[in-house]
Amino acid sequence: MITVCIATFNGEKYIREQLNSILFQLSLQDEVIVSDDGS
Repeated sequence: MITVCIATFNGEKYIREQLNSILFQLSLQDEVIVSDDGS
């Protein structure tokens, strides 16, 4: 199992591209955690 953590602040412009790139490389058992720093 792999966990990918993304810390973002005002990242709405790029988050879709980031997630698409990451999810393409992961398996169903892996997880992605996105943390928005209050933006």
